[in-house]
Amino acid sequence: MEKNNNGEVSIKELPLMRVACCFATSRAPEAEVISYMKMWIQRNGLDYNKLRKFGLDIQVSESQRNLGLRSYEYWVTVPENIPPSEGIKIRYVNPTKYAVLRITNPFKDPDAVIRAGWNMLYDWAMTHKEKNETEDDEENPEEEPYSEEKFMLEEIVEGKDGVCLDLYFPMD
Repeated sequence: MEKNNNGEVSIKELPLMRVACCFATSRAPEAEVISYMKMWIQRNGLDYNKLRKFGLDIQVSESQRNLGLRSYEYWVTVPENIPPSEGIKIRYVNPTKYAVLRITNPFKDPDAVIRAGWNMLYDWAMTHKEKNETEDDEENPEEEPYSEEKFMLEEIVEGKDGVCLDLYFPMD
């Protein structure tokens, strides 16, 4: 595996999650949606720092892209007693196996570092999928490896190594 500031790829299964989610479309959608969600979480009496947080890019139209716009959806895990509200939906995310790559220091040059991480993870996942495709096809020839409910996710993780970004590529 290529050596850079990215770690090794591992396989992890995310459990069933109940998440509050919202999205924004703008030139800097991540900042907008994260700020909005953080305030919403605090208004609901939850400790934002103790909850898992995931983000994913959403496709935009060609005309939006030409204007420099992007869309980003943001999820925060929430307990059962938290209801949806204006601008916030509640979604259940099924357990899924993911190929996971941790990027250290992802915000030093986020466009380059995160893109390189996604490219590396995608290449690894496709190689792994190709190796296992024959076995999977023999066992369940009608089963599709990816469903519409699988997501490519980014999770910010703060720990002893500082801020890292875990990239999740669905493998189920």
